[in-house]
Amino acid sequence: MICSNHSEPGLVFQQWYQSARECDAIRHPTAMCLSTREAGGEVQARFVDLKRYDNRGFIFTSYTNSAKSRAIKSNPGVSLTFWWDALGRQVRVC
Repeated sequence: MICSNHSEPGLVFQQWYQSARECDAIRHPTAMCLSTREAGGEVQARFVDLKRYDNRGFIFTSYTNSAKSRAIKSNPGVSLTFWWDALGRQVRVC
């Protein structure tokens, strides 16, 4: 996990992400678990595909009328988790 107190967490993510993309043992390096909180308070998690990221955030695609889109619109406080088992690394983004 990249610690939030690391001076350059974005740089560490970039390095780890590149390593994951180059690792043949990782079939889906762009897969990330997206966790949202529904209007009733229930937490839902599902895997989505990272399309790109930059200093503004992480970009993935979804249908605008999907359950995850509705959940994000009602509560934008989501979290992401990347797990790259072959590298022994995970990244949590809150």
